[in-house]
Amino acid sequence: MESAHSNPTVQKMWEAYARVCQYIPISKVKESEDPFSEFTPVN
Repeated sequence: MESAHSNPTVQKMWEAYARVCQYIPISKVKESEDPFSEFTPVN
């Protein structure tokens, strides 16, 4: 895990993810409050 922070390939992947994702703590996801959460699939 330590080497991921200095790996150029991983850095490029993280940059691509950051353009389309939000990094939030799981505790901020409402469904994480339920022991058996259900999610609607996204196609």
